[in-house]
Amino acid sequence: LAAAVWARRRTAEFARDPYNRIQFEDLPAAEVFALDLRRDGAWSGDEAYVDAIDPHFGRSLGARVRPFAIGALLLILSGIVYERVGEWRDHKRFPQIGRSFDIGGRSLNIYCSGEGEPTAILESGHSMPGFSWVLIQREIAKFTRACWYDRAGSGWSDPGPDPNWSASIARDLHKLLQAARIPPPYLLVGHSMGGFTVRVYNGLYPADVAGMVLVDSSHEDTISRIPETTTPQYLLDIQKLFLEVFGPIGLLRLSADEPDTLPRGLTREECATISSLVWQVKSQVAQVRERPLIASAEQARAAGGLGTLPLVVLTGGKSYTNPGHQKAWVELQAGLSRLSSRGRQVVVANSGHMIPFQAPQSVIEAVRDVVTEIRRDGS
Repeated sequence: LAAAVWARRRTAEFARDPYNRIQFEDLPAAEVFALDLRRDGAWSGDEAYVDAIDPHFGRSLGARVRPFAIGALLLILSGIVYERVGEWRDHKRFPQIGRSFDIGGRSLNIYCSGEGEPTAILESGHSMPGFSWVLIQREIAKFTRACWYDRAGSGWSDPGPDPNWSASIARDLHKLLQAARIPPPYLLVGHSMGGFTVRVYNGLYPADVAGMVLVDSSHEDTISRIPETTTPQYLLDIQKLFLEVFGPIGLLRLSADEPDTLPRGLTREECATISSLVWQVKSQVAQVRERPLIASAEQARAAGGLGTLPLVVLTGGKSYTNPGHQKAWVELQAGLSRLSSRGRQVVVANSGHMIPFQAPQSVIEAVRDVVTEIRRDGS
């Protein structure tokens, strides 16, 4: 250690003068000679000297890390600017469709069209904004009033609680319908995870509900019958952390893309709107806050049956590629139809799980049938 310290000090002394004659031992100045390179015949004239070592040759860890830290900071700042500019452009290109209503310190967006009772309330599946119902709403509005809305954090709605399971979503919806002055009776239409929400809504506010359509709805026993569909909690935690850290610096926007093929009946601009809403940072975070679905599943189970409500259960005939899984899924969906004494199941053979996009006409006809039953009951 002492030798190393001595060598370091000597090196620093030599480096003060780039033409300092190298001295290897502590000798009197008279005995120190310059390094003579003339003997090899390549040099002539004055004596040649060797530069001393730069005193900063051995840089500290901080000095070595600093360029990388500066580069990372510049990348982060660039990502933040990229995300903010992208949000501004989306706001200009995709202005709000619908109207926001305060439900107690935050607002939710809702859009209605058509006239007549009952009002069809369209509840989206997991990760989808309310605007994903645009095609189906257009057709339903021809024979009754139809409304879609954005759950907390989705579409044009403000972020909501964490976690945000079906019970809190149903309470939000109730507050929204009251704030927007949309009176019952309601025909609730729930796709995928939205099926849990409309069932919980019926359990909380049964007097408001006149009928229901479940569109390839989630089932509380899916986890036990088809366990491969369950995402472990630790992966959800990692996903949430990733979204909260990297979303604001534009990584989600970089990975977003519009679909190559358009669902039948939707324009390219409508598809672009849906894609933009899905890939918002707040929408992606909201999706994670709605997980794990087992929590909403138990809330749906606790909501109980549907009594004598008119009910149609649409089931995707191609929801799973595994034959065993598909068989179990159809059986689970049949169980949902038995929640009401007036329930029936319709298997949509040409569709997978995304029935609202792949077979929208089946949803429209199911809603029409339930509306007819409700009006007949009220006559």
